[in-house]
Amino acid sequence: MKPTTLTLSSLFALLTTLNFAQGQADMVVPACARPCLEIGAKAVGCRVDDYKCGCPVETLKNMMVPCSYTNCGVAKTYNEVLPAVVVNCNTHGQ
Repeated sequence: MKPTTLTLSSLFALLTTLNFAQGQADMVVPACARPCLEIGAKAVGCRVDDYKCGCPVETLKNMMVPCSYTNCGVAKTYNEVLPAVVVNCNTHGQ
């Protein structure tokens, strides 16, 4: 069964709510997902490094996740991409 964007958005929200990133340093978004982050940020009118602008926008997450699946694979998306984005959003997007 292929995970859906809604499922990943829910996971993203849960990780953010649980303060997954509390006390952690910045994490680097894997290279395979960087183009996805850039496309999503541009689509919502944010700079790629402007977490205060981009993190609260559901559209950015909905665009980034399917792209990350394609570019990085499902396992890497769950294990590396989403945790890195959540950490950076919690650290800088407050």
